[in-house]
This record gives sequence, structure tokens and C-alpha cells, in this order.
Amino acid sequence: MKFKFRGFKAAVTKYIKSKPIHEVAMEVFAFGFLLPLAVVGWITLVVNLIINGVPEGIQFGIYG
Repeated sequence: MKFKFRGFKAAVTKYIKSKPIHEVAMEVFAFGFLLPLAVVGWITLVVNLIINGVPEGIQFGIYG
């Protein structure tokens, strides 16, 4: 089996033409904006917990 690399531009063009434009737009939005936003959010939360810790007087809902 021969593997032929056609190039990035040709592969993207073929992928875009094979799907409806609204589906491609939603994938760009999901993986280009929402996924990085979620990853940065989780990293920020973890770093904040490492640096600041959990406050002593915190109450969790009905358990406080």
C-alpha cells in the first residue's frame, strides 16, 4: 500500500467539500474555540488550586 501525501491545502479542501458548510463551521467553532477555552479553563482552575489552595472557611452547599 502506497501512502501519498497530497498536501495540507488539498486535504482541507477535500474535507470541506465533502461536508455541508454549516457542519464545517460548527466543527471549527467547537474545536477552534470551545475546546481551547475548556482546556485553558481547567488548567487555570488547577493552577489556582495549587497556588492558593482551598480556603478554610468554605462551605459546600447543604453540608455547611
